[in-house]
Amino acid sequence: MKSWKSSLAALITAFFCFVLFDPQWFPAIIISVAKFGAAGGLIGMGLFAKDFNVTGGTVSQPTVANPPSIIEEKK
Repeated sequence: MKSWKSSLAALITAFFCFVLFDPQWFPAIIISVAKFGAAGGLIGMGLFAKDFNVTGGTVSQPTVANPPSIIEEKK
């Protein structure tokens, strides 16, 4: 699995959200930790949504020598 960081953040968030969704099965300390864990998991998913070392394809960047043309020239 190439993007394990975003998947791990999603699993952590899912677990803590389950604890918050059905709190009568868990002790109060776990519920308190789950509140911060769910918020941290959401932050983690936002940070790792696009892993820096996983490529999504190639994108050509415009250069000064070859700028993108906004107005097409008529021939």
